[in-house]
Amino acid sequence: NNARANIDDLDDLLGGVATLLSRDGAFVFETQYALDVFEKTLLDVIYHEHVSCFSVRPVVRAFRSHGLEVFDAERIATKGGSIRFWVQHAGGPQRIAQRVADLIDLEERSGLYDPDHHARFSARVSDIRRTLHDLVAAARDDRRPIAGYGTSVGGVALIHQLELADKLDMLFDDSPFKDRLEGPGYALPVHNGAAVGRHNPALIVLLAWRYARPIAAKHSDYIAGGGRFVVPLPAVSTIP
Repeated sequence: NNARANIDDLDDLLGGVATLLSRDGAFVFETQYALDVFEKTLLDVIYHEHVSCFSVRPVVRAFRSHGLEVFDAERIATKGGSIRFWVQHAGGPQRIAQRVADLIDLEERSGLYDPDHHARFSARVSDIRRTLHDLVAAARDDRRPIAGYGTSVGGVALIHQLELADKLDMLFDDSPFKDRLEGPGYALPVHNGAAVGRHNPALIVLLAWRYARPIAAKHSDYIAGGGRFVVPLPAVSTIP
């Protein structure tokens, strides 16, 4: 599962897989796919706990060094774009699927291993940050609070990545167990999502951007009264 992104000694892990896997067995795992992260600007999966971001070419090479081979790889939709790998001992019973080579070819043609590709990603993030800051500054003229919606680890990552800590007055979250979010240089009150109408922010940044539609649908009265949601990723948009 995606916990692989949190492991800082993959070499030790792969050695364990090689030791434990039976000669005709298969090791299957899935994790965030680097190609999706960079193409779709999935910024909220980049944070200090995620020390690795996976793509097919280096995964094939890493397993090969332990006498293992990737015999299949499939792109899946989880978390905006993930990948599932199937691994066996080198020369195992499963034929290597064509899509392993196809995905490596796609990665290379897309420029995933080109530093310029990463520079363009950085530029997109800077544009998103600047656009959000401009929207917040304009909304401040209304003298109503500015809020964020969502306090998951991905939402917290966006607060830092997009430099929103000093731009937000409060946060909303549908979890009943949170009442405050603290980080370096900020401490923000957290209110239940049902309190949106009571606080009536001029603008709400949807840190939980993957759930933009259902969140907005729950707060149609807020929108009808002139409230706005901002969806930060994969590019800035507003509701309505």
